[in-house]
Amino acid sequence: MAIFEKTGLAHSLGPDAGYLLGSTLTVADIATAALFGTLVHSFPELAGDLEKNAPRVARLCQRMERRPAIRDFLDKQRRELGNAYCGGQIEQSLRDVLR
Repeated sequence: MAIFEKTGLAHSLGPDAGYLLGSTLTVADIATAALFGTLVHSFPELAGDLEKNAPRVARLCQRMERRPAIRDFLDKQRRELGNAYCGGQIEQSLRDVLR
């Protein structure tokens, strides 16, 4: 989380504006939102950690998820998959650690 935050800060990511690598939307922003947005959706108890360690990245993820095309995709995916993260032993291990 801290590495992503530091990267964003180096490229002027603000609390409510900007992108991970500068002033334009790139695949890095979409990938970051996919990574951390999915993590927080699947493990809501990690939202506070993201907010504490990478507040600008947390806000970037929220902004990305509000984009209409992304929002529509996430709504459909989350209806179908619920709060699944990656399945199998990896997901179970993460859930066990968070208990």
